[in-house]
Amino acid sequence: MLFRSPKLQAGAAGRFSGGQNHTSTANWTFIGPSQIPGGGGGAGRINCLAIDPTNSNTLWIGAACGGLWKSTDGGLTWSTNTDLLPSISISDIAIDPTNTDIMYIATGDKYGIYWQYETIGQYSAGLLKSTDGGLTWNQTGLNYQQNNVTIIQRLIMNPSNTSMMYAATNNGIYVTNDAGATWTQQISGKFYDIEFCPSTPATIYCGDSIRTYKTVNGGTSWNPMPTISSTGRTSIAVTPANPNVVY
Repeated sequence: MLFRSPKLQAGAAGRFSGGQNHTSTANWTFIGPSQIPGGGGGAGRINCLAIDPTNSNTLWIGAACGGLWKSTDGGLTWSTNTDLLPSISISDIAIDPTNTDIMYIATGDKYGIYWQYETIGQYSAGLLKSTDGGLTWNQTGLNYQQNNVTIIQRLIMNPSNTSMMYAATNNGIYVTNDAGATWTQQISGKFYDIEFCPSTPATIYCGDSIRTYKTVNGGTSWNPMPTISSTGRTSIAVTPANPNVVY
């Protein structure tokens, strides 16, 4: 199900808790769907939402097992052309703010893969790239066969250098400096989230199930932060209002 707020403002591409601006008094309105199918499964889950950095009426959502969907009227109507992708589970979306025809989608059903409905169709087929605004998609250097049981949990794009991206996966943190052509593993482990510090992209935070890590040199070295008493997943949020605050 999807809700919208007329007071949300488009900012850096990605989910709301990352680089996007919002107001504290936003009012939310339900926009559908209102009919929930029977037979189990409900209406499904939306894993991610991205707003076109140049047009806030153009929205993209990634469904848990339903592909990538696009709206050009602020969420009133939606369409998809991704039914034939190697995986129609979408875990994250990144749009290049300097050229919005360049987009990336991380395939796989991130959080959902670890629950009772686990099937091979939910694993990642890698990171896909479009250079024509989502009309066609091609593999990048970060690609998998689904029987590799790999999941890309989160994808972030350096706002100062859009050819540099970081992917948090259940097989480590990976970085590319050439717009996805080649990738290097920086740290191994099962990672759920990764976020830039709003004031300096060289400072990045990532998290697994028991602790967070921090780098101040773009990932050349990562330092563990205090252990969290948790056996679940870590989600990280940062705020431009105070770059020293990390949630």
